This record gives sequence, C-alpha cells and structure tokens, in this order.
Amino acid sequence: MRRAVFSRRGAAAAASALGAATAVALANSWPASRETGEQDLGARCEAKAETTTPEDEKPRTPQISMRTQSRTKPVSSAKKPHLCSLNNDFTPGCGELKVFAGNSNLALAEEVAQHLGVSVGRSNVKRFADGEVSVKLDESVRGKDVYIVQPTSPPVNENLMELLLMVSAARHASAKRVTVVVPYFGYMRSLAHSAPTKSRTDWNYARSNLAAADVARMMEVAGAQSVIAVDIHPPGQGMAEGFFERTPIETLRAADFVPRELANIIKSLAEESEGLAVVSPHASCLTKAKNFKVALSEALDTPIDLATIIRTPPPPSPDGTPTPRSVDLVGNVKGKSVIIVEDIMESGSTTCAAIDALHSAGAKSVSVYCSHALFNGEAAARLAKAGIEKIVVLNTVPVRESDRAALGDKLEIISVAPEISELIRKMHYETK
Repeated sequence: MRRAVFSRRGAAAAASALGAATAVALANSWPASRETGEQDLGARCEAKAETTTPEDEKPRTPQISMRTQSRTKPVSSAKKPHLCSLNNDFTPGCGELKVFAGNSNLALAEEVAQHLGVSVGRSNVKRFADGEVSVKLDESVRGKDVYIVQPTSPPVNENLMELLLMVSAARHASAKRVTVVVPYFGYMRSLAHSAPTKSRTDWNYARSNLAAADVARMMEVAGAQSVIAVDIHPPGQGMAEGFFERTPIETLRAADFVPRELANIIKSLAEESEGLAVVSPHASCLTKAKNFKVALSEALDTPIDLATIIRTPPPPSPDGTPTPRSVDLVGNVKGKSVIIVEDIMESGSTTCAAIDALHSAGAKSVSVYCSHALFNGEAAARLAKAGIEKIVVLNTVPVRESDRAALGDKLEIISVAPEISELIRKMHYETK
C-alpha cells in the first residue's frame, strides 16, 4: 500500500518537472520562430506583388442573380406624416381620407366630398344579368379612413346589398377604418316584436322580426366600424343605438340644423297670418315636432303653438270591410300658418289626411316638412293637389325629376351635405 502511494507521488513530481522543462524550451525558441514566420510572410507578399497585373487591381463586381437583385431594391423612404397632424387640424384634401358612393345617391356623395376637399373614389358597382351585384374599388384604400355614402332608399334591397359589398370590399382591401354613411336608414319601421291580427283585445298575435336590428348586424359582419345616419325612424326615440352590438352610430337630428333654413322659408308666411303652429301628423312624430317648435321659436324670435293629430283606428266592422281611421286635431290652428313635421313620406295619404283636417280647422296656410321624401307612386302629385303652400325636404333620398315637376315651386330641398361633412371632419381628425 505504501509502495503504491509512493509510486503515484513520484509520477506526479516527474510530470511537473517535465512540464516546467517544456515551458522553458518553448520560451527560448519563441523569438526565433517569430522572426522566421515574419520572414516567410514578407517573402510571400513580395512574390504576390511581382505576379499582380493592373487588371487584377480593378475592383471586382459581385455577380448577383436576378432573384437576389429583386430582393435588393432600395428601401423606400419613411411613410409621409398625416397631413392633418402637421397642421394640427383637419386639412381639406387630406390624402388619408377616402369617400366612396354606390348608385343610390351619388349627387349627395359628390357634395359631401366637395365640402371635404376630396373627390369621390373610383369604384365599379354593376349588376349581372340575373341581378347579382358586383363591387370593385378601383383605387387603393390600404391604411385609409374610408367613408361610404349609400342611403338604403328604393330599391331598398339592391341598395342595401351594394352597401354591404362595398363595406366588405374596403375591409378586405386593408382600409384602416370603414364608416357607413346612411342618410336614410331603411328597415327601421319593423320595430314591433308582435302585432295583433284582428283587434287589440284579441290574444292571437302575429310574430315579426326586428328588421332594423338584423340590418345593423349585417353591417357589423360586413366590416362597418362606425355608422352615420340622419333622423332615424321613429324620430327622437333613440332605438337605433341599441341595435348595434359594437359599432358606434352618430345620428344627425334634423331639429338641430333644419329650423335655421326652415325659418327663412316660412318667415313671410308667418308675417301674413296670426301666428305659427307646428303640427305632428301622428303620435310617432310628436317628440320631433316639439323639438322643431322650440328651435323655430328661437330662430324667428316669436312664440309658436304646438298641435297634434290623433288617428284612432276604427273598430272592426262585422262584415270585415275596411273603415277609415278617425282623424282628430288637438290644438288651435285657426288663422295660423301651420307646418306639418313629418319623418318619412311614402304614399302621402297620412299627410293629405292631416292637411284636410287642418284646413277644416281654419288654418290659413299649410306647409309640410319631411326628412325622407320617398314619394312612391303618385305621392308628389297627390300632395300638389292637397292645397299646400310649401313642402320642404332633405336630400337624404334623391327626388325624381317627375316629382320635381309635379310639385314645381312648392318644393324646397335642404342639403344635409354640410352637416355630414362636418361630422366626418370631427371623426377623421380631432384637434389634439
């Protein structure tokens, strides 16, 4: 055991001595090997210099394949800053804002674009032989703030499909935000969840869908991130806001901007009569009529009366033949210039019944205001024969040339383009 331990210790000492000797030998030989290495390197450099030709001294151009060249294009400059950000305010003609339009109301879209200092974007909206709608945006909207102006006026279903496909096209084209501008929002009249089939005392109810909520859902699924509308039916009741789950909706109320224009139109009528009165033709317009009364009174600086017409449905006849509704006027309009405040005018029968009731009550003159003049069928001709002084409408829906001719000088059109464009300014860029 002792002998084995001694042997291991001796081997370690011998290895240590051998390592020290090797280190000393390397240290003594280092200068010589360094000089030899430097001499060899110098000789090789001199030999290479003697064999170098002037052609070899020219810089060589690296050979790059076509695929590599396509990948080595110069990097474009940084993205241009937002023009509105540079001025810290909305700048007309901002390239980050795009306005598109379908076939429903191109004239209104062009007027809105003109107020914003831009032109209506190029698009191709057409129909195939079987009626299918085809939509194509003919300019880039990548990273842009897009506004699509398209009221869902008659033909309602075709215009609605155009709107949905344009929203989808803008979303798939990588638009930064897509806002739907629907001056006339169709399908807002199907709000009742149930309706009686025979009478109010009958428990047999027919179920119906909430069409407005379904249309709102379709807009959201298509990609609409914001909605702008004008005087949604029923006016002043704020139902549309609850139909959208995650999309904000901005509603322009006619009572906030129309009375200023309306006051200039009816000012002469007020001077020729014993006063003014605002009349609601049915219960759903009563809130709107109140707002118009207050705004007109402030604009004309004169007191204005308020009246309403109550249309009572008749009891069902025993033989099932339809009977007309009774029309009752609540309020005094004798000797006054009356303004009927309507939301949607379709056939004009309700408005004509109200005009007859007001004339019978002694009104000196009757004028009509309507936010959305659909004028279906012979509505315009029927109103022209009803004995109205003026009919004032918004251009949320285009008025046909035949209807303009039927109404003649009685027709006055107020544009909503300034109000829509002002709201777009605020939505596009807000002063920081």
